[in-house]
Amino acid sequence: MRIGIDAGGTKTTAQLFDQNMKVIKTAESGFGNPLVNFEKAILNIETSIFTVLNETNTSLNTIELIAVGSAGASSGGYSEQIKQHLKNKFHTKIIVMSDLELSHIATFNNKEGILLIAGTGSSCLYRKNNLFIQKGGWGHILGDEGSAYWIGIQIIKQLMLHFEQSTLRDDAEILLPNLLNKYPSKQHIIELVYNSPKKEVAQLAQITELFPNSKYIQNLMDQSAMHLSNLVIMTLSQSKSKKVNIALEGSVITKNNYIKKQFLENIKKQGFDVNVVTTKKATQGVLFL
Repeated sequence: MRIGIDAGGTKTTAQLFDQNMKVIKTAESGFGNPLVNFEKAILNIETSIFTVLNETNTSLNTIELIAVGSAGASSGGYSEQIKQHLKNKFHTKIIVMSDLELSHIATFNNKEGILLIAGTGSSCLYRKNNLFIQKGGWGHILGDEGSAYWIGIQIIKQLMLHFEQSTLRDDAEILLPNLLNKYPSKQHIIELVYNSPKKEVAQLAQITELFPNSKYIQNLMDQSAMHLSNLVIMTLSQSKSKKVNIALEGSVITKNNYIKKQFLENIKKQGFDVNVVTTKKATQGVLFL
């Protein structure tokens, strides 16, 4: 039996697979990105593992492999630390890689392709000749441009301009009634950004769906699409081929049709022939290891 872990910036998902490689239990816990908080990320990963084991009365002795795909694990240099911690805890074979790598392995069945994730954060992974090349994935402080968190922060900045009695961009003032209903003061904004989970800031990206005709929102979505397409284009600079198999994952790039359309158009304008591949759950990557 095997356990696959998808430890992202918002939540951690664990899936227990039986001998026939079928899912028999799924469990979720909090974020699993060590760049946010190493101790809490490890605890959330452990919690998800214990949950699938305990709720199925599965013994650790039957687990041959636990594969963890953790956002920030590779870029932050935490992979070996996480691996040793979990190995000491669960006494079985542990493989730790980035969530992008595990998702890529699952989606492309261990073959070549390019994977873009644009959810709470943003990053891109390309595999060529069995080598992974990553762009982005540096977390919300150093990167994550184009992501839901990035969109949320841009919107919050317009609200802060309102509190400072400064000029807002374009027609961003139409967002104010909605924003002020949730965050009526500077103190509410400070609490949101500095003390709340990242997902609460990222959820503000949903406001783009309420004001699709706003010039400010359209410009913001154009910027998001440009940031995301640039990630892919920079990654493809390593390839001589113009034919691209690309998988898209995350709410920003899969649920926002405007951003998705602009994103694909930006790549095609660079001369690439794009084939969009359906993604698979990152946890399924454990089946190919």
